[in-house]
Amino acid sequence: FGALLGQQLALSLQAWDGADAAAWGKRATPLIAQYNAYSATGGATRVNGTRSFAQNQADLAGLEFAWDALNAQGTPDAKAAQAFFTGWAGLWARQDKATALAAAQATANHAPAKWRVNGPLANFPAFGQAFACKGRVAMQKPAREQVSLWR
Repeated sequence: FGALLGQQLALSLQAWDGADAAAWGKRATPLIAQYNAYSATGGATRVNGTRSFAQNQADLAGLEFAWDALNAQGTPDAKAAQAFFTGWAGLWARQDKATALAAAQATANHAPAKWRVNGPLANFPAFGQAFACKGRVAMQKPAREQVSLWR
């Protein structure tokens, strides 16, 4: 629930102007590029990172805000951290056919459910720590490639 609340809060914080808009755009570019590289269907159809950016950044922010709220209670142990991230994945769990995903990408302002889960998690160091991700694995980007918008 906290992640959804954080996501909605992040969506309300997008009215930037002037220098703030330029700085936000600079921070946004790497996240847009990441999502542009994701396959929407498992094939050639890609996520439109520009069109889905508002929702993508809100998903990442929701995860960040909820994690911070959990940590305000004290550092969670490994089991609690894993439960938190499993709960995050459950928010977006669904099974879509590739044809439906391809059709949706023509107008979608959301990334497919797979990337609503995996995109933010790949940028989140605590996820890699909770599941002991080592080296370059699909579920955890190297630290230098991770995008952080609100941390």
